[in-house]
Amino acid sequence: MEAGLDEHWVDGDPRWWPRSQTPGGGRRADTEVEPPESWVAWRRQRLQPPLPRFIHAPAWSVLLLVCSLFPLAFPGRTPDDQTVALVLFLGSFFILLIQPMLIANQQPDGSMIRWKLWLLFGDKAGLAVLAVTAGGGLLAFVAHIVVDVRLGWASYALFVLLWLHFLYRSANSLAPPSARWLAPIEVASQDLSECPEGWQRRSQFWKRGPIFVRKLGDGRQLELYGVSRAGADFFAFHLRHPSGLLHDPFANAEAVVTLRAGPLGVCGPRVAGLESELTAPPISVPEIDWPAVLVPPLEEE
Repeated sequence: MEAGLDEHWVDGDPRWWPRSQTPGGGRRADTEVEPPESWVAWRRQRLQPPLPRFIHAPAWSVLLLVCSLFPLAFPGRTPDDQTVALVLFLGSFFILLIQPMLIANQQPDGSMIRWKLWLLFGDKAGLAVLAVTAGGGLLAFVAHIVVDVRLGWASYALFVLLWLHFLYRSANSLAPPSARWLAPIEVASQDLSECPEGWQRRSQFWKRGPIFVRKLGDGRQLELYGVSRAGADFFAFHLRHPSGLLHDPFANAEAVVTLRAGPLGVCGPRVAGLESELTAPPISVPEIDWPAVLVPPLEEE
């Protein structure tokens, strides 16, 4: 999500970070790195950090997950133990996933459907975990009905592993810093006649939205977008994860949090391995002045 006020539109709303970590001036987040000199006309636009917003959902979700055990461990205390347990169990998954879906939907050209499809089927490793845990859990659930009721606990354990996989996978997709890079332009004088090498054209002229796209072999893609703010027009350079989330292309991959437990939480590439793609901007942009309202002077320390 972009900052609402013009003065915070580029550097980000200070309320998004603890006071001691507010970006700007000489202070930088540990995950940010500076681009090569060829990007001198471009400036980082910080979007609202996604991961800190993914806090309450896991807490409430795990509460429902634990509560779903009680009707089964202490039967006869509810009108229908299995129904109550099932509602609580499914509710835990719903609460876990709805928040990152909403976060994805609020990003530029983000989509909650795209994020959900990536979570479930986005890569072979994640799909394998889904098949083993969900498939095995369903088989064990059927077996506990027709074979032995004690197999229900095996089903529950497999679905808990799936829950943990979704938790880690969601957090890993949200962990990288969310930002894009902007360069102010004069639309009338900007030459868009040639498509950058290796890129695909999405528009014959500058517009608000996708103009050029470069698809990478790992499912990520680089995008050149048109953006307007405060009466000025910009190119925006995006690194889009297969989930649809925007990640800062100039980020310190080693400083980005990763949650894994064996194959659980596999997320695919995020901000690593892009050095050869970022040596220079995909299109030449002259360095022009930014609107003063978007880059207010830094406050005195």
